Amino acid sequence: VPTRRSAERRARPLGKSTTTLACPKNETLVGSWGSLALATTNPPDPVYAKAVTITTAVAGGKVHAVYRKARLFGPLAPLAWAQIGAMCQP
Repeated sequence: VPTRRSAERRARPLGKSTTTLACPKNETLVGSWGSLALATTNPPDPVYAKAVTITTAVAGGKVHAVYRKARLFGPLAPLAWAQIGAMCQP
């Protein structure tokens, strides 16, 4: 049964953030994912969801992720988090 590892990162106020995940040495990377969360009490305005992008790539047995937040996010915009995940097979 594959195991899952994830990292949650708060997106920087503007610009680009990066993170990398890897499986333990005795496991093999078999999948990856990226997702976005916005801190709102109601469904967020689609404009905000489109203002954050997450790109993942697998290289060298690691998951590399880049997430960018557009200038649209100002002090009144919802907080944004990116979740990056690695699925590992023992």
